Amino acid sequence: MKQQSLEQLEHDIEITLAFLFGDLTMKQWSYYVGRYHALCIKRAQMKGERPSVTEGKTDYII
Repeated sequence: MKQQSLEQLEHDIEITLAFLFGDLTMKQWSYYVGRYHALCIKRAQMKGERPSVTEGKTDYII
């Protein structure tokens, strides 16, 4: 898998966030929320920060 730069990752987060404000079905909304959270976790790890996750839920990286 190709390594993403931080700038590319920020761009992907912006695009994914824009989709969340669209007219989506529940299934689509759930997919984009999951993708958004995964991208945010990946960004935090790339910056050397500890990702904040909900207790009891696993954190994952795409």
